[in-house]
Amino acid sequence: MRAETAALLAACYLVAMFVWHRLRVLRRRAAGPSLELLRRFDYRAVWEELLPSLPQHPAALAPSGQAPAAAPDLAPRFYLESPWELPEPFAYKAERDALRSGAVPRCDARDPNVAWLLVHFAIRRIFEGDLDGAEAIAERLEEETSGRLLATIELARAERAALVHDAVAAHKAALAALAHAQGLREPSLGTMYLVAHIKLAWLTNDVNLELSVAMAALSLRQALRSHGNHPFLFFGLAHAHSLLGRHEEALDELGKALSYARGDAFYAKAILEDGYVWRARPALAAQCRVLGEDRSAAQPVLPPAGGGR
Repeated sequence: MRAETAALLAACYLVAMFVWHRLRVLRRRAAGPSLELLRRFDYRAVWEELLPSLPQHPAALAPSGQAPAAAPDLAPRFYLESPWELPEPFAYKAERDALRSGAVPRCDARDPNVAWLLVHFAIRRIFEGDLDGAEAIAERLEEETSGRLLATIELARAERAALVHDAVAAHKAALAALAHAQGLREPSLGTMYLVAHIKLAWLTNDVNLELSVAMAALSLRQALRSHGNHPFLFFGLAHAHSLLGRHEEALDELGKALSYARGDAFYAKAILEDGYVWRARPALAAQCRVLGEDRSAAQPVLPPAGGGR
């Protein structure tokens, strides 16, 4: 009887300590940087591996140059305010016209130019909110390219479901995105980041918090050692630290992300729109504003439309 009582008291003590520690973490987290701004995913990390050297244009809101008229849950949130402008494909007129009409033509995706065309229009479908259409195109691609693209499509589905507070659908889509990314034979840097992001933003909860964050942060640091400094990796680490209420470390990583991104709007948003950063690191916020102004002033002239591969 005494042994059972002692075991029960020990269990109650451990539960109480766990709850106390978790409440401390949650209080620290609530007092720090905006998790809503840090849990965004930079889709360019994956898409630029599939469509390299896309031209940029500060006035572009979407591939057509106009923001979609529908609600913002129709596309990954960042791309509704994206500086990305997809160039017009210049070859394979019949296939291009079919894709423009909403059809998915039969074509040989082993041809790099055809693959580029399919990826291009799949991303346009994501911009437009037609995730089913994007998936239909992605499935015509070769397995590795298809898997990388499908992972981002499922992540966009998770974001859409979260915006309408459908937690079950969001979780299901996040798991599907993770399965696509982890099923690749040759994971790329972008998909390594995507896997870490999914674990942090979608699969971390109050029970597995420390372990999940530690594993994701470890993979991000390994990617930094293997592939060098990339802003999205530092951004992911900033998110990881913020989940644990480690504000100083989070701001350090956010500053690195901004620096290596040279003031890119995606990373600047997490600084300029967060009052906590202005209070805790006014110098970082001021630097961010200056970098943004310099970036706008130095915007290069775009090549003619159709300059893609």
